[in-house]
Amino acid sequence: MKSNTKYLVVVVLLVVLVGVYYYANRGGKSSTVSTTENTSDDTTSIVGENASTENMSTENQGDLVDSADTTDAVGSLKASVASSADIASYNQAMSDAQKAFGKGDNKTAIRGYTNAIRYSNTDVAHAGLYVTYSSMQRWSDAFRELNKAIDLNPLNSDYWRWKMTLVSERVGQTYQAVKAVYEDSLKKVDPKTKVNVVTHFAGMAEKYGNKADAVGAWQLAIALLPEKTSVYQAEINSLMATQ
Repeated sequence: MKSNTKYLVVVVLLVVLVGVYYYANRGGKSSTVSTTENTSDDTTSIVGENASTENMSTENQGDLVDSADTTDAVGSLKASVASSADIASYNQAMSDAQKAFGKGDNKTAIRGYTNAIRYSNTDVAHAGLYVTYSSMQRWSDAFRELNKAIDLNPLNSDYWRWKMTLVSERVGQTYQAVKAVYEDSLKKVDPKTKVNVVTHFAGMAEKYGNKADAVGAWQLAIALLPEKTSVYQAEINSLMATQ
């Protein structure tokens, strides 16, 4: 249960807090992320029982919006040229989708996020589809939507962290594939929040038993956020003390 919740809790917060007010706060641009290291654990519960895939029905997956429907909706209208009516429709669709997901109604949530994309193709709407598909354990669909969110907003460090975890635990790819995602993220993520990606990868490298990569990542974290040197150095010392 905790493993499934891992993919959902932070992105749900992003969708709920940002989606409805997306244009009001950003004027049609992609959402931003925090400027300091995210120290909260991905498993921190903020959405209750509906965050767990154990509480999500997958019996009616065939009735859900087909993947092609979502794909066709993408790019139909760019955020930069959205009218005030489109903005209102986008916000309403996002609100409906979020409420539906909160009730465990994945079919309606997918339709809502897909409708939102028709009005404006935002990373937040694709993140909503990502979390909905993840709750249904439809990992290939979740992976596709997360990639679309990253394409639209590569600055967001959370998306990269989620992708590394998804590649590792659900898509079933190798450590080298995880490392490739990490290396790609370093070129594109917001420098202000790059440390979030670096420390996440450090933990994953350690999990895979790659001590050298883990130490290297912790050393980079020190360079990026020197005020936490003692914390990161302790991680290095712990690694070096193990055989």
